[in-house]
Amino acid sequence: MAKRHTRPARPMQRDTDPYQEVPDPINTWRYGWLIRPGSIWIGAHWSPANKRMCINLLPCLTLWVVMPGGFAPCKVS
Repeated sequence: MAKRHTRPARPMQRDTDPYQEVPDPINTWRYGWLIRPGSIWIGAHWSPANKRMCINLLPCLTLWVVMPGGFAPCKVS
């Protein structure tokens, strides 16, 4: 039986500040769009915690709508 070779795991990357600032909720209806290469699915989902509806009509293109008291999606770098 052949010996299996694996590479060592990368160390976990930690943020410099473990207590990241939470943004203030939005007070009016807001909408926008994001291009995210990782969002290759098509469909919609509702987030009751963020009071936000996200819709992917095309792969990697997300349209979002936020109700008052909700949070807009953050950009992923």
